[in-house]
Amino acid sequence: SRDWSSDVCSSDLAVLPFVGGFVAATAAWEGARMRPFWWRPIVRSRLEVVAAALAPSVIAGALAVIAATIVLLLRSGATAPDLRVLGVVVVDLVAWSAVGCALGLLTPLPIALPVAVLLPFIWFAFVPAIYPVWLRHITGSFRDCCELSDDLSGAAITGSVLANLGFLS
Repeated sequence: SRDWSSDVCSSDLAVLPFVGGFVAATAAWEGARMRPFWWRPIVRSRLEVVAAALAPSVIAGALAVIAATIVLLLRSGATAPDLRVLGVVVVDLVAWSAVGCALGLLTPLPIALPVAVLLPFIWFAFVPAIYPVWLRHITGSFRDCCELSDDLSGAAITGSVLANLGFLS
């Protein structure tokens, strides 16, 4: 018998370029909406303002990934996926929302939206295809992970989270 939980995690990660693009595009929209007020004095901290504006985008993205996970679990009858992978997905979504917001703040909206949609595709498709092969783990793409006898390395998770923190800074 095969453990389908690794396939469920891999399939969740397959939706990440699409969901990441959606999150980045909606965050770019929010960033463009904030642009006129960004340089004015405000009462709340800028981090609070950005977090409040981007929370719906991240929540919608997380719900989309959870829905994909539930559908795949119901279709396959698999055990629950590795929660560490789903945690990395949430960190990915937060990072892509920050990238989208920065694009919306710094560039005109007709440029920010398509770039925000395309950057996650480039990140999740081209970086894993580049040599050396271990670069795929920096993206949070754990497609070849975790058969019955394998376990996801903590170093792969740490590398992905650190790359996402780089996007946030």
